[in-house]
Amino acid sequence: MSKHPPGQPGSPDSTLHGRPPEIHPVVFDSIDARLIRSTALRTSSAAGPSGLDAHSWWRLCTAFKTASNSLCQSLAEVAKRLCSSLVDPQGLAPLLACRLIALDKCPGVRPIGIGDTARRIITRAILSITRGDIQDAAGSIQLCAGQLSGCEAAVHSVRERFLEEDTEAALLVDASNAFNSINRMSALLNIRHLCPSIATILINCYRAPTKLFIDGDVILSQEGTTQGDPLGMPMYALATVPLIKKLTTSMKQTWYTDDAAATGKMTFGCGGTRSPTWVLAMGLLCMKRRASLAKWKKTASTKVCCMSVRISQKIFYRNDVMCVWLHPQMKQCPKYHR
Repeated sequence: MSKHPPGQPGSPDSTLHGRPPEIHPVVFDSIDARLIRSTALRTSSAAGPSGLDAHSWWRLCTAFKTASNSLCQSLAEVAKRLCSSLVDPQGLAPLLACRLIALDKCPGVRPIGIGDTARRIITRAILSITRGDIQDAAGSIQLCAGQLSGCEAAVHSVRERFLEEDTEAALLVDASNAFNSINRMSALLNIRHLCPSIATILINCYRAPTKLFIDGDVILSQEGTTQGDPLGMPMYALATVPLIKKLTTSMKQTWYTDDAAATGKMTFGCGGTRSPTWVLAMGLLCMKRRASLAKWKKTASTKVCCMSVRISQKIFYRNDVMCVWLHPQMKQCPKYHR
């Protein structure tokens, strides 16, 4: 239950203002039976609450000639309707429901969501039409919006900046439960301005709580994105764009989903220690992150950054990234100890 917090109202400081641009429904005319069929053949997933897995939908969309073609055309009409007009949330509830399975993290439990296969086919078909708009809206600010080799680009970008002469420190931050904590109301309002081509379907999918079924119980997903939804990653990427732009810092930033890296010079903090402070005072994520350097050393051949990250009043010691990137001459890496 702690992974799915209750819904919160959006903050005016975290939303974009003005009249959002409009999108003409003709943009989605290319969603037809052929696109639905090809998307179904590329879909691979377990069964959602309906009990029909990807293999069952392959057969439904291809094996019954006229009936299969009519089914694909009906799904295409549903997709175009979801993209161009608002639909009653109660009527969409069975399509949007997800099945949860619990994986043992040793210790702890990781809930994995499985959306219904029909929803995955519809949303993936829509993404094939709107992927370019999503990538243009996210740009190089957030690299998880479908950019080619976005993760690799983020790693090389931070590494090159860390090796620059004027760089003194590298700060790595990993948000806690970010996908389930981002404010839905603010995200949906901002996406209307940033990427109107997917705003309507996201409003249809996320303006009401989603039911998650696990072992006979029902959990309501009221904040963030829903696991098992192909639109979850684009929604999160676009929702964080205003937050990233609003950060007023001299550090150079790189973001990939909920992982952020910043490089820059040190500033004097509390107690005379040199520590960078990164404050995200925006209602979009409603978190304050402060990273302090426990040990710091820089010579002509070494750059070492050891840190602990404070997120939501809790300390997370990232032992795997205590020492970031080192010069080739650096042979040993100092460890951070409490």
